[in-house]
Amino acid sequence: MDKKLMTVRKFLGLFGRGDFDKAEKLMHPRAVVRWPNTRDEFRGRDKFIEANRRYPGRWKAGIVSINPCGTGVVSVARIRSGDGRASFHAVSFFEFRVGLIARITEYWGEDGEPPAWRKKGGWARRY
Repeated sequence: MDKKLMTVRKFLGLFGRGDFDKAEKLMHPRAVVRWPNTRDEFRGRDKFIEANRRYPGRWKAGIVSINPCGTGVVSVARIRSGDGRASFHAVSFFEFRVGLIARITEYWGEDGEPPAWRKKGGWARRY
């Protein structure tokens, strides 16, 4: 498996277990992480790691897919709250510098029911 793919797999696994100290070592010190949905930008791995360390509650993450994308990696993960009441999917684009994660652009979407108008139309089925 490609080194970048292995790095992302390890990084997501560590995040899924809440092992932020080890995950931090896979990031470049000046890494930049963007969440376009909320327009958050974390400049420096320390800020991104600390924000995740302090995030309220416990979350469980599972890898759906990891694939090469240009010179980087794209991943899809499913994230669930510890109590099971909230569920999200995150699509993350990883860029690298000197073998470390240097940039992540991450799009989050809340899992839920399709809107009533679409259900009523019968165009799609739930999977």
